[in-house]
Amino acid sequence: MSSITLLTLFFAVFLPAAVALWAASRWLGAPSPPSWSSFSGGVLTGAACLVVLPQVSAELGFVLLGLAFSFLVDRFIHPLCSGCGGHGSPWASWPLWLALGAHSLMDGALIELAQPGSLASWLLLGHRIPEVLAIVGLLRSLQMPPAAIGRNVALLQLLVLAGLALATGWNQSLLQPLLRETYAFAGGALLFLGCHKLHHTWKESSLCWPSSLSGLAAVFVIHLGLSFLEHH
Repeated sequence: MSSITLLTLFFAVFLPAAVALWAASRWLGAPSPPSWSSFSGGVLTGAACLVVLPQVSAELGFVLLGLAFSFLVDRFIHPLCSGCGGHGSPWASWPLWLALGAHSLMDGALIELAQPGSLASWLLLGHRIPEVLAIVGLLRSLQMPPAAIGRNVALLQLLVLAGLALATGWNQSLLQPLLRETYAFAGGALLFLGCHKLHHTWKESSLCWPSSLSGLAAVFVIHLGLSFLEHH
């Protein structure tokens, strides 16, 4: 296994998992801080707008489809967050998991298709850390204990690994259009979840603007720095 492959696996799978486990254990036995919800909403909104949407501008219809699907599920089937009617229900988080699972799978596949070691792949890898912190924040808002958060985050990292394996050796001209459309759909769902989280915390008067802006800024700074490296 080449050093580039090992580095890619480290930044795509193992480092995000370690950061997520640290973040989950940091609040062991403590209630989820309100700032986490604001931070996670800012990161998810930033990742959707700054990372996903620029890559799938030609698949805007699938982004809108992801937004519409999430809205319809939240409005007519079941609330997508614990604080707006889904608390205590096993069905409250399944649309969230569909979006996060698809996004993680596509992350891995697109990193592989971008060719590990290229600046394009580093652009995708760069948002993994703030994104996994946002996921921990979302899971904490669902009142999951740290052990359960660890298991779920590990499962998402396995999906990233599966995406890397899925794209290895496949015909890119056949696989990439399907992946981009799925990635666009997941991006639309993530955008809805991020905005929904911010809107709900705002309605409850618990929105922490510094935390939400710091989440958005984390994605922006990482993306800006890697984009600068890509063009120099």
